[in-house]
Amino acid sequence: MRIQKRIPRPAKNAMRARLEQVLQQYQQIDRLISQFQQETEPDEYRHFWEEVQRRNSELIQHISRYMVIACNR
Repeated sequence: MRIQKRIPRPAKNAMRARLEQVLQQYQQIDRLISQFQQETEPDEYRHFWEEVQRRNSELIQHISRYMVIACNR
């Protein structure tokens, strides 16, 4: 088992602030993808946007979970 060094609170706060900025960007991208998906006609292209949005949502969830676990908030 690996022993992890304790991370000081200021470092956790800084990391959380950075992750929050990244999350905001991914959430904006999510809204943009939704808009493109609604405006797209061919089913093949819409399915592509669905896949991109699914992957983006998974990334948002992954970052959010890491932020809660690693930054203790």
